[in-house]
Amino acid sequence: MLYKDFKSKFALQAKSGIANSLTNKAKPMLRDICMKFSDAAAVDKAASILQRVDAVKVVMQDNIANMLSNIEKTEAMSEKAEELNEQANVFKKKSTELRKKMACRDFKVTIILVIVVLVVLTIILAPIIVRAKKAVQDYKNPPPTNSTDTEKNNTSRLLL
Repeated sequence: MLYKDFKSKFALQAKSGIANSLTNKAKPMLRDICMKFSDAAAVDKAASILQRVDAVKVVMQDNIANMLSNIEKTEAMSEKAEELNEQANVFKKKSTELRKKMACRDFKVTIILVIVVLVVLTIILAPIIVRAKKAVQDYKNPPPTNSTDTEKNNTSRLLL
């Protein structure tokens, strides 16, 4: 087609012309043809389809790369979740053990406090009880009434 167009317009001049004589005359026609064929997709349907296929390939490669990246991120998150789950189980076990130890310690402290309170009460109340029993016995069994003995008893009672 190009050859026919060129031959129809410049055949006689091309045969009789000298070198570079048709440059200015043929320039507009050749520029139009070069512009037309500079984009192969515009002229050739197969080239157009190949160009679109290449664009789709690029998009698909990007999608696959993103998908692989997402899979890696998901696997990393899954590993972290498993680690956190293990840590939570360990924490739960240790907290249960600690709670039991603290309950046992609290029970021991309570028992020790009760024993200390009982000992203190015994130390305080024992002499009071002994004195009270002695006073009751002295009241029930009064000593013989001698004037000197009575004065001594009254004095000793006052001292108590």
